[in-house]
Amino acid sequence: MIKEDFKLIVNPNAKFEVTYNSIIINRIQDYHFNIIATILAKSVALEKIEEDIDILLDKIEDIVNFLEKGKLNISDENLAKMSSKILRFKYNTISYIMLLDKPQIVWENEDAEKFFTELSELFELNDRYEKIKHKTELLLDITEIFSSLTQSKRGAKLEWMVIILFLIDILLSVLEKLLF
Repeated sequence: MIKEDFKLIVNPNAKFEVTYNSIIINRIQDYHFNIIATILAKSVALEKIEEDIDILLDKIEDIVNFLEKGKLNISDENLAKMSSKILRFKYNTISYIMLLDKPQIVWENEDAEKFFTELSELFELNDRYEKIKHKTELLLDITEIFSSLTQSKRGAKLEWMVIILFLIDILLSVLEKLLF
């Protein structure tokens, strides 16, 4: 687990400044703690999603490697689980984290909006969200390809079974005419 410190420095003579690991303000407003907590919570949640997506990308890479060798060993159950994980990432990012939502105070107070925007940019919330969004779309595309390949494979097996059944039927008909 990584531990990081983020400081809120109050200096009556200072101008508002956001740095990598601190915020300098000249006086504390009611909204400061709320916004800092919100941004930090969103950042931590994004980090968890980023780690989980990277793990899933590694698993999919293994499947792609098998696919390069001409083998497709993925069950419908595993494909469904993979798809649900990807959809869960998308859902959590938008709904659970409420990444795209701003706290109410931001809509009512211009200074709070500036504070929120500066912190969002510092923690790169929008950029990280876009990367997660791109990765989930890529993962969904890959699972869609796996799904269509699996369906094609099943379709080919079914066609061969039908052909074999027709051949058996023809052979039985010929044998019946020859023997009777």
